[in-house]
Amino acid sequence: MDSDLVVYVAQYSRGVDANRKTLTMHWEICIQTSEADQRPRGNIYHIKGSRADYKFEKLVDRHFTTTGNWRGMVKVGTVAKSSLPGIEQLFREVQIHTNNPDWGCRNWVSNALRKLYARGYGIDPILAQWEGLNHMMDMVLKAWEDGDL
Repeated sequence: MDSDLVVYVAQYSRGVDANRKTLTMHWEICIQTSEADQRPRGNIYHIKGSRADYKFEKLVDRHFTTTGNWRGMVKVGTVAKSSLPGIEQLFREVQIHTNNPDWGCRNWVSNALRKLYARGYGIDPILAQWEGLNHMMDMVLKAWEDGDL
């Protein structure tokens, strides 16, 4: 029997800019493949770089809640372990926009979730939409700020 893996969107603080304005959170998709010391481990999928040269990156078998910049995560669905190769190919196919100040990692994550949902993967339909995901990520950030995480 194929085991289901939990899919999360995690967010991390990027600090402040030169004018001390808080930067938007960095979002990434995390698929939990195991747990060690009560901390989830798994594969991380995101884009990195600057607006001029964003690139897709996959990180394997990482703790995704241990960095000091972690600001919470939302469970967005489950997928079969056997579907990982197809999911990873889908992530590589998500369009990356460069040189657009209104586009970044959060858009990439939202677009990737929407594609997963459209292809029948077990993603919550509300969280596959920008508004639903953004709302939940804001709620998780508030919980972190209030000391509830």
